[in-house]
Amino acid sequence: MKDWVGNNKSIFVCNGASNHSNSERQSDDYYATDPKAIHKLCAVEKFTPIVWECACGAGHMVQALKENGYKVMASDIVDRGCPHTLVLNFFDRKIGCTCDIITNPPYKYAKEFVEHALDIVDDGRKVAMFLKLTFWKVNHARHYSRNIHRKRYGYFRRGYCVRQTVSLISVMVRR
Repeated sequence: MKDWVGNNKSIFVCNGASNHSNSERQSDDYYATDPKAIHKLCAVEKFTPIVWECACGAGHMVQALKENGYKVMASDIVDRGCPHTLVLNFFDRKIGCTCDIITNPPYKYAKEFVEHALDIVDDGRKVAMFLKLTFWKVNHARHYSRNIHRKRYGYFRRGYCVRQTVSLISVMVRR
């Protein structure tokens, strides 16, 4: 029997713990989120009446947030068809944000999205990010825990993201 020999990506692909893939990634790391995930999040977490979805894509999360009674400011780096999308780069926003931010960030920029969102939201505002389960281990959870109160919801199962697995929702409150 021949031994199996993998390459340097093999362990990550087998564990599902990385974005290493043999197939081409979506443009701008865009992966739509199933609205069921938002409905489940809204059942356990309350947000400001107006929320900002800063990587709105085609608007799956925007619609689900509206169905849960929120007014939504939708923006993205490109227009992917979400009605009333403000086309802007999230990182260009430098002033305070009085509303909560809820998004599924491009995974290759997840750390930057979390840091920037926490920098611009006002004290007491929430930042809810759909992140890979490994995010907090890789990105030094202790660094964030000094500045924020953090809750994690790990009940979202495979299949809630249209093209990619979402394992964890982190809700952070800036102190």
